[in-house]
Amino acid sequence: MKMHQTILTCLQIATAAGMVAGCGTSATSAIDELPVATPDTICDHRFTTAQLSLNPLFSEMETNSVVSGSSAAELMASLSRSVPYRGTGNTRWNISWVFDTQPGLTGCSLENVETNVQIDYHLPLWPGRLTASNKTLIDQWNSYSDSLRAHHCEHGKTGIDAALEVKAGLQQLPPQRSCSGLQADADTLARSLIGKYKAIEAGFTPPRVTDFLQR
Repeated sequence: MKMHQTILTCLQIATAAGMVAGCGTSATSAIDELPVATPDTICDHRFTTAQLSLNPLFSEMETNSVVSGSSAAELMASLSRSVPYRGTGNTRWNISWVFDTQPGLTGCSLENVETNVQIDYHLPLWPGRLTASNKTLIDQWNSYSDSLRAHHCEHGKTGIDAALEVKAGLQQLPPQRSCSGLQADADTLARSLIGKYKAIEAGFTPPRVTDFLQR
């Protein structure tokens, strides 16, 4: 029995034109969705019962760029200056898949297939909101921050969805004559499944700060 592991890094770049480069999301029904919460979970992801049966494995981390200002104009200028991708931040995930190859009488098969995702969010943070006197500005910022976080959480869920698709696809691969050929096909399938989601990913649009912060 031989173990094989592959890691694929996907970068989600939030821009005014949407997301470019990276992995996409699989469509899930609003019916039958269940919340999943773990101590290291940043976003409130939801999974279908079928997805839960695949045992989604993931971890999340968040880093921040600090912005400052006492007015909407100052905050927007700080966002543009301090936060990657014109102030909208980014999400990066590392998707890994691992499996054992097992030779047998009917050929080589995959066993113990598993996928895992490390998701890293980078978002703006305005510490000044804790002491600011402009309640309207605080409310506007909170609304924008919540909307931007929800947008990036959608991309985080994208990474998890992609990994689950990979796991399901690898589990369904039939035995082949050689383990090396099966291993190559497994990696090709994983990358093709991830690539399938890029077109969907391109349709994601981050919130516009000008819709929330009024000069």
